[in-house]
Amino acid sequence: MVKHIFAINGTGGAGKDTCIKLIRKLSGKKILNVSTVDEVKAELRKPSAETIQFLDLKEPWDGVSKSDYWRNCMVKLKELHTSQDNRPNRYAINRVTKSKDDIAFIHVREPENIEYLKQHLPGLKTLFISRKQVQVPDNKVDTGVFDYKYDLEIKNDFKTLDELRDYIQKFIVENGLV
Repeated sequence: MVKHIFAINGTGGAGKDTCIKLIRKLSGKKILNVSTVDEVKAELRKPSAETIQFLDLKEPWDGVSKSDYWRNCMVKLKELHTSQDNRPNRYAINRVTKSKDDIAFIHVREPENIEYLKQHLPGLKTLFISRKQVQVPDNKVDTGVFDYKYDLEIKNDFKTLDELRDYIQKFIVENGLV
């Protein structure tokens, strides 16, 4: 059963996955790393005829590109699924509630989705990873990450990975992740 659940957010390139990898390594805990956009990404890699038409896709997503074009496709498709049946949030909740990991990180950008997860996952804390040097992609989801009051923040403005590692070690202790 997951003991600690975090909704993690930050702009692309802020270091969200790097921080999670360090928490995994330094805490020795089993970690679930899931995103409310996982299924959207899977769908863009093998789009249905409806998805191709809805997004006017010329080709499937390569699974790697993070261009503004593909980020905007993900935003539109996630909005559609959220409005239809809330599939992105239900997917994340299902993954967390069935997990046997110690800590869960749910990547989620939109404030309304963060609130939905908080209502359905008691004890969930919100974590923002910030980094000054990062250029924020031009879409409403990435620019909107600053429009929420998070419980915790990691300011990833360290000059070296060793400095970040030291900070993460303190974060682990301070938040009872040992």
